[in-house]
Amino acid sequence: MESALTPTGHDPAVRRLVDICVREARQAVPGIPIGFCGEQVAEPTALVELLRHEPDYVSCGPAHIEVARYVVGRQRRQDGGTSWA
Repeated sequence: MESALTPTGHDPAVRRLVDICVREARQAVPGIPIGFCGEQVAEPTALVELLRHEPDYVSCGPAHIEVARYVVGRQRRQDGGTSWA
């Protein structure tokens, strides 16, 4: 399955929409929890893109948890362990 946020299937409109939704939610309600779930989280390159927003949580189906944990851990190491408490 190709994600709308992957380099090969990247849709700038989807990326802008996610950016707008996260920004507007945080402006409207400071401290609001931000999370992502579903197939986007299960796609490693899309998950890396979503992690730019420093979500409070991500969730995906059981078959994808191991890969999602790996991606989040790798990104934390690359960022010096400062994001995604």
